[in-house]
Amino acid sequence: MDVNGLYSFDPYNERGIIELTRLAIYDNQKKIFIHFEVIDPYAKYHISHKDLGSHFDFKYKYQVLDDSGKETKWKDHDSGYRFLVPEQINEAGLKYVFYPSLSASKYLIVGFQAIQNTPSYNYIRTLNGINAHRLYIKDDYGLDEKTHSSYYLNERNPINVESLVQLLIDNYVEHLNISKENVIFIGSSKGGFAGLYHGYKYGVGHIIVGGPQTMLGDYLCVNSKDSIRPAIFEKIFGSSTKKEYANNLMYKVLEKAKRPFPNTMIHVGKGEPHYAEHAIPFMKWADTLEISNVKWDFGDYDTHEELAVHYPIFLEKSVKEIINSEVAQE
Repeated sequence: MDVNGLYSFDPYNERGIIELTRLAIYDNQKKIFIHFEVIDPYAKYHISHKDLGSHFDFKYKYQVLDDSGKETKWKDHDSGYRFLVPEQINEAGLKYVFYPSLSASKYLIVGFQAIQNTPSYNYIRTLNGINAHRLYIKDDYGLDEKTHSSYYLNERNPINVESLVQLLIDNYVEHLNISKENVIFIGSSKGGFAGLYHGYKYGVGHIIVGGPQTMLGDYLCVNSKDSIRPAIFEKIFGSSTKKEYANNLMYKVLEKAKRPFPNTMIHVGKGEPHYAEHAIPFMKWADTLEISNVKWDFGDYDTHEELAVHYPIFLEKSVKEIINSEVAQE
């Protein structure tokens, strides 16, 4: 994907296909194939977002020639379907995906991603069909070699990530004429940290996060050669002497947050480490600062990995409750 709003297809680098390939694009809403294109070996193919349609609900697959029967015909490559993501890059270098609501909506959902070895977007499918505009912001601006995680923070980063993220959101809020009280920040794990941090700093109406890290120093600055976290901490903060500084980042944002505070909903597994290490400190901070509109949802599970099963259910339900409650009042 590039800055001009193009879907890009590269069978060789995507799937290792070294032969003549046919691209087949499927429209999930119309339930039909809408585009076929034969791509030469090692070649790339590009098509504009606008040429496919405005709903952005497409998937694609690659096919190769099969001459094992009486007739040579196209056969699906065994890599299967992938969903098309209409990624864009703004002038500042931020990568993001925007899905406009298919009907009139006064809501904007902003999604932040979790730590991933290949940075991508989370919960696009979970909220597909929700009557709200959706903006998902990628995080591959960090300097560590494996995950490129910046945690959407400035710190030692050569680009002003934190400010650029808020400027991008501001641009969409203004363009869509959305009130800040109707902006919903979402994310889990690292995305949960970003949802809380930026939500209280930016001043949105709602935050819905899962298993967030709140004590960032304790989480990232661990003494382990096998963990990806120390490298992330070093590239964001530098020396381990900044551990307490990193731990205090969230509290400082809460301390400076303006009223009315965001309506905040946090899901976490009651038995997983994030409950004791991150949820409880946040509870204490909220109590100290008299932030009373924080609701908790505790899942019956013991590992952070299970968040991927439970948070999407909580997220979809919570978003629908916000939007439907407002509709009922109109």
